[in-house]
Amino acid sequence: MIEDDPDYASIAQAWLSQGQGDSIAAQPSRFSLILANSLESAQRILFQEKFDIILLDLNLPDSNGVDTLYRLSPTMMDTPVVILSGNDDDEEINIAALYGAEDFLIKGQVNKTQLIRAIRSAMARHSFSKPLVTDGNAATLQKKAIPKINSANRDLQWKNNHQNGREI
Repeated sequence: MIEDDPDYASIAQAWLSQGQGDSIAAQPSRFSLILANSLESAQRILFQEKFDIILLDLNLPDSNGVDTLYRLSPTMMDTPVVILSGNDDDEEINIAALYGAEDFLIKGQVNKTQLIRAIRSAMARHSFSKPLVTDGNAATLQKKAIPKINSANRDLQWKNNHQNGREI
């Protein structure tokens, strides 16, 4: 969590460590937080560790507004981001989405259940947005798939020709 307000960070920490009684989507709802209170400290932490999600306040001592998300982008390492902001400006919300934020929650208008659901949804959306084939495994998949595709095409061609009374 990247948040400079210790009171709000404590509230979020309590919500996320308590979990949720109804267990959203039958998954555990307890989270542990690592807190950074500035963009600079967050960048140092993100260079050292990989996280499941980033909860980001846009207004920090060393960065303000959507520029915070923009400046954080190089260190996010393909991690979903949920914005927690006191600002409900529609333009800022839209720009944050363009910069890759999965969700934008307004402080004071969000409760524990909504925060946990936003986190779960952001993580799910983000995982589904990743390509199924990466450069590292594309050649292997292609090597295995092409003979099967060729065989299926030959079988289909034989069936079509046989049904039409032609022999190959």
